[in-house]
Amino acid sequence: PTPPKLPPLPHHAALHKIADGITLPKTRTSTIKEDIDSRYLTLVNIVSPAPEDDTLSTLKGSIPFDDGKNLDRLSTDKQNYEIYYRLRDAVRSLQQQNGTSVTRLRLTGYGSPVGNLHKNEKDVSMRALSLKNYLRENRVAGKTPLEVTWVAEDWDSIRSLVHSSDMSLREAVADIINTVDITKGRERMLQDLGDGIPYKYLLDHVFPRVKRLEYTISYTRHGLNTAESRRLFETGSRSLKLSEFFAVALSYPKGSTEYNDALDLAARLFPESPEAAINAASVALAKKDTKRARTYLEPYTTLPAAYNNMGILYLLEGNRDKAEVYLQMAAAAEVDEARQALELLK
Repeated sequence: PTPPKLPPLPHHAALHKIADGITLPKTRTSTIKEDIDSRYLTLVNIVSPAPEDDTLSTLKGSIPFDDGKNLDRLSTDKQNYEIYYRLRDAVRSLQQQNGTSVTRLRLTGYGSPVGNLHKNEKDVSMRALSLKNYLRENRVAGKTPLEVTWVAEDWDSIRSLVHSSDMSLREAVADIINTVDITKGRERMLQDLGDGIPYKYLLDHVFPRVKRLEYTISYTRHGLNTAESRRLFETGSRSLKLSEFFAVALSYPKGSTEYNDALDLAARLFPESPEAAINAASVALAKKDTKRARTYLEPYTTLPAAYNNMGILYLLEGNRDKAEVYLQMAAAAEVDEARQALELLK
């Protein structure tokens, strides 16, 4: 008998039938209803970074003697005067930063091998003492401990400058510096080399560059209170610690422009901080920017502090199963937002 004629498949069923033998990528669709979206977005959390101890830092600089003011041609008193004002400006630039205290000022002068070595060594000890007394008398850094030393002939810098130069007989000059002791006629051999042409180059282009005073200012940075941190943040300062950015963010309404900006900026300034990344991800999640949020969270998926925001991220991406896993782990870690999210899912 003739088999009964089946009715035609509905259009959508026909499409499914055609696709039976084709492997198609599964499109994930969000399982969150539009009317509860906003409630999940409010359940992102931020984590507080550990408070930082006072940190000891240094500011380093150099005062050349062969610059526009030609310090090398000035008397010792005038040199001390010029050095004082340059150091004072550097110290004040630190002292004007809230929470900063200068703890030590260390100076090292460097000379060039012009003249008798023994006389140079004797002169620099007097030079160092003169500068130290002047700076102390004029309180360049208040009562901060001050150390001044001097190197009579800075052959290390001379050697480096020779290697990087295009001077005549450079290799021969370098060989003499490396193999002939200072007390065994090094400078005399340089003077005799190549009819004195290389030595003249040293006098004109190398020796003046090594004469300088290098300084190291050690200072500590104390923590600021929220009001001070907020004031600096609003003036565009980028010198805040991570914990201070966190305090600034919490001083603004959650979700406000200032709140978001503080957490975003902290993540850029502290790219190695898990807390900064997790907090910046919370800002991205609140804006439904899942791509940006995943960039922040991806390196920290195994970190308990990131579990809640990972759960919210998976919810927004439409993966309810993984979302529940992360939210349950976050709830076990006593994150209140995760408990609320799980209740909503029920």
